[in-house]
Amino acid sequence: MENILLKIKSKEAYDHLLSLLKKIDQNEIEIISDNVFEQQKAELHQELEAVENGTSTLSGLDEVDIELDRIISRYEDKTIR
Repeated sequence: MENILLKIKSKEAYDHLLSLLKKIDQNEIEIISDNVFEQQKAELHQELEAVENGTSTLSGLDEVDIELDRIISRYEDKTIR
């Protein structure tokens, strides 16, 4: 997957580019508005700060797998009955 960020200086060029992009198969391209990009960027920076200052931790796949197995087994017994 590739990403591209463009700054378009005129409304006409923006409209023209958007009409061209909309002709491409929607399974091949996703148009993300600037607002969504900036929101996601801010959320990622916030998550990074939480990890860096120790208020959040990261888990490895093995740790997550063990925890999911524990949760599933706890509820598995209740659904079988």
